[in-house]
Amino acid sequence: SAIMAASCRFCSVRGSPEQCASKGSHHAPYCTRFYASCKFCGISGSFDYVTKENGHHDIHCPRFCGECRFCGIRGSHDFIALESTFHKPFCERYLRKCEHCGARPGSETGGHHKPGCVRFAGSCKYCGVT
Repeated sequence: SAIMAASCRFCSVRGSPEQCASKGSHHAPYCTRFYASCKFCGISGSFDYVTKENGHHDIHCPRFCGECRFCGIRGSHDFIALESTFHKPFCERYLRKCEHCGARPGSETGGHHKPGCVRFAGSCKYCGVT
């Protein structure tokens, strides 16, 4: 008996009726029946869900693109999760550097500033002179 060929009504892929009706990567990327897995982290879904950068991928996946919940910047996990100057100034993850010498945290006076800086407040470890 001959196998009856069919085609998907959404993307025109040809095959058996069962194959055309089932989800999989054999369908065209725009087809609603397209279904695949990310080759880096294994999430499964539609073409855009799997191939585009978004927050659905594993945080170590090169396709992960998250958003800081405090200020909204977008990027890799390390980019958004760690303190840096890329965050917006109102964000609690914004890294405040001293505008005079670049020390962090910049707003606090102390010995972590460079000796010529106006915010430097150090003392000699031998005699205590400040």
